[in-house]
Amino acid sequence: MKSILVVALAISAFSMSSIYAVESEYDSDGRPWFVKYFKTGRVKEITGLKIPPGWRWSKNSHFLDIHPVLEELPVDFDLRTLHPTGKLQPIKRQRCGDCWAHSVLAVLETNWALKYPTQPLEIYAQQEFISTCPKTGGGCNGGYFDAFDYVSGKTGPGAPMEEDLPYKGYTTSCNHQVTKKPRAASWTYVGARENLRGPSIQQMKQALVSYGSLSVTVHAFSWEGSEIYKNCYAGSINHMVNIEGWHDFATQAEKDKYGADGYWIMRNSWGESFGDRGYAKVVYADRSGRKCNNLGSVAAVAVVN
Repeated sequence: MKSILVVALAISAFSMSSIYAVESEYDSDGRPWFVKYFKTGRVKEITGLKIPPGWRWSKNSHFLDIHPVLEELPVDFDLRTLHPTGKLQPIKRQRCGDCWAHSVLAVLETNWALKYPTQPLEIYAQQEFISTCPKTGGGCNGGYFDAFDYVSGKTGPGAPMEEDLPYKGYTTSCNHQVTKKPRAASWTYVGARENLRGPSIQQMKQALVSYGSLSVTVHAFSWEGSEIYKNCYAGSINHMVNIEGWHDFATQAEKDKYGADGYWIMRNSWGESFGDRGYAKVVYADRSGRKCNNLGSVAAVAVVN
């Protein structure tokens, strides 16, 4: 029975991945599709982070100043390995400035899969977020973590399923009649409100163990292959992605080589040609101790229904 279940879940995940295989992942020169946006200075077209003024001090912003538990955290942690199939929902590919919608819904999809591992994977509709329905976000013109409110029943009805509202990648009117459900029971930022540097590495690790996938900000970068990304930049945050695991280096030689104690397992929304089939290994910090590409300068977690 268990083997049948695993096969069924795997088939479900494979069939849903075809939704996003609309355009080629590579251009005529064999380069991943996103490379041209970096070369032509059009990165904001495939990012979409839009930071609201005063968000940190808003009474609607809640913070979880989480502290690591007494027992040691594992040296390796990967949410994908916690699911019976060994993988989670398929990697998606955004087509406009809606990274925020992809990141927020990826948290809910991942955490739902881990909470209900014997159920088929649920894939939610980003198109709901970039239609004119929500009061949060700005369609393809950008959004932020407060999009969690729309799917937690606070300011909106929730998210429909992807199959009921397929992804188009451009802003549409709010005239669709689909079933929408609040997908999050609650959500919160990770770290202390007063800490302008954001959560520590240990806090993010503990949040991953306790709450599941993290939605985080980052300075976007172009990356191919399965190597470890260590070319950190101190650029401003402009993109939202997810962290779904980590790996601590075991030897001093590794730490010296990469100038860090380990790396995050980052999930992007730029298709499978980004990094290692949609994921990237990003070192925790640069040699000055700053978060690599500001990954995790702001982080949030959610509890699913």
